[in-house]
Amino acid sequence: MPEQAVLFPEFHTHLIGHQAVEGFSPVTIAEAPAELRAMAEGEIEEKIAKAKAILKWLMSNHRTAYSTSFGKDSGTVLGLAMAAAAELVRDGQTVQPFVVLTCDTKVENPLIAQLARNELVKVQAWIDRFGLPGSAHVATPSLANEARTVKRRSSAKRSRPCASLTCASSRAAWR
Repeated sequence: MPEQAVLFPEFHTHLIGHQAVEGFSPVTIAEAPAELRAMAEGEIEEKIAKAKAILKWLMSNHRTAYSTSFGKDSGTVLGLAMAAAAELVRDGQTVQPFVVLTCDTKVENPLIAQLARNELVKVQAWIDRFGLPGSAHVATPSLANEARTVKRRSSAKRSRPCASLTCASSRAAWR
């Protein structure tokens, strides 16, 4: 079997010197230290402090991946994680390698896809600015998948609105 290409070198053990791990093992918040889980979370400032404390614990002990659409939810988590990582570095603590991923499926509004790419550039600039052991990537479908999609589209019958109704003006526009 041919060797698989290295997509994220920061996760490749021979490049970063970490011990090899047999497989992926998810980490849950329940594994965070009790004092972090017991932090107050009544006011928004307390919620932010608790989230950053847990992210600091996570990023200093585990390799992480952040998948983002740059919407309000995933963007908030990513922003908190990047702030936590920068604070760890500032305080002289270790940050484990991480990746930030977004996906361009080629079917989104081009303006939204460009927004995500622009935001990913900002994330990479943050990573570079603080010397973080991370990288930012855009996943896209392979060309083989696109070719199959184009072939299916070209062989499919074009649907027309009002095909079964008496909408002469609509049907005339589709001819």
